[in-house]
Amino acid sequence: MHEIFHFDSAYTNSVFNQFMPAFASGLKITSWSTDYNFVSADQAVFMGTMSADANETGKSTGIMNWAVRVHVVDGKVKSWNWLEDSYAVSKAYHGDD
Repeated sequence: MHEIFHFDSAYTNSVFNQFMPAFASGLKITSWSTDYNFVSADQAVFMGTMSADANETGKSTGIMNWAVRVHVVDGKVKSWNWLEDSYAVSKAYHGDD
């Protein structure tokens, strides 16, 4: 990784294998992978796949892609943009087939 982020493998693992899956507290993560990452200046992008069950209904989202863009200033996250298959999450939450 680019040195501006000061990521080591333990930090990266804790953020992307613990925090990010827990971010969606209405979901029980059933699979998670971080497949790609790249850095340009003060921004980084991470992409992967995940699946989850909605706590409300027990329904699965199925496997879906996710991505996050992180903007870092002075070693702190200034902003981030999270992308997922929101339609799949909505269908699982509402119990739609």
